[in-house]
Amino acid sequence: MKYLAIALATAALVGAQTPAVNISPNSSERAPSVGSGRGGMPILGYLAGPGPVDLHVVVGSVKTARLGESVPVPADAKRLFLPPRQHYALVEGTGGEALSVWHPTQALGGEKSAGRAIVGAMAHPDMVAFSARGEAAVVYAKSGDLLQVMRGLPGEPTVLREPAIGALGEALAFAVSDDGAVVVAELADGSAFTSKGGGGWQSLAGAYGARQMLFVPKTHDLVVSDVARRMVLVLPAVGEAASSARLLAQSIEADRLAFTKEGDQLMAASSSQGKLWAIDVKSGSVGPGSVALIDTLVPLRDGRTFLLSNSKLLLLNMPTGGDVAVGLAPVSR
Repeated sequence: MKYLAIALATAALVGAQTPAVNISPNSSERAPSVGSGRGGMPILGYLAGPGPVDLHVVVGSVKTARLGESVPVPADAKRLFLPPRQHYALVEGTGGEALSVWHPTQALGGEKSAGRAIVGAMAHPDMVAFSARGEAAVVYAKSGDLLQVMRGLPGEPTVLREPAIGALGEALAFAVSDDGAVVVAELADGSAFTSKGGGGWQSLAGAYGARQMLFVPKTHDLVVSDVARRMVLVLPAVGEAASSARLLAQSIEADRLAFTKEGDQLMAASSSQGKLWAIDVKSGSVGPGSVALIDTLVPLRDGRTFLLSNSKLLLLNMPTGGDVAVGLAPVSR
């Protein structure tokens, strides 16, 4: 698979009235129809922050994206948690009510909704980790050593309680499969454990250091970025019979991972090095690129456009088709 190199003039990133954009000829010019903001412009996604309930819409096309209006959030919202593809948000309230599912597009359409409470969900998590497509989530409250898995998001969420992790050590990060069946917890001492269907914690085979973890969409195959050994691996069928890890790519130090919605491409990024890699999951072919600044790696609503930087408002587009061309574009304010 062939890739076009990413090129970027950093001076043109922010504030341009007509942004200079380097998009390859076969890049998608418009995102699929995913709702519209005021004025009828297609919604590409959302920019969260700087505050815990600040949310702005990103509208237009990949070539002409701009930062749009502020999204009116529920009145009692304390924090918002946006999943990959941003087709909903989990809302933490100010009181003792359960986490709720809320749709920003409805708020932009004028509907005043506080969201729909998720039966059995905790109220105030310390950590939320979403699956690759945002169809499941792990919510964790360290103080009560309470760990829940929400699956069927956003339309039919159900809550499963997982075994407490605190007895094994301090949890730093979680990964969950799209069906919510398999959870992996990374601990502060570098060890990792997996639980399938709430059946207890088992040590994750292999030793991998300074990792980022994400399940391949709609599978139980876990991608692990081992920064110390500069490699990306795939652990097949986690939670089932032990099997050997498959080396997916090497000479890569990625501290950010995200998938396209189909799961065919893994986006890996190094925030410290300003490097980005597009990895074909089946073949392992790697397309490298350099970006001035990467501080996030968020899949937007079409599942093939990614927000690389909150501060510079930089988009990456991975169009479908045979040869994959990487398109990079700034967002005007």
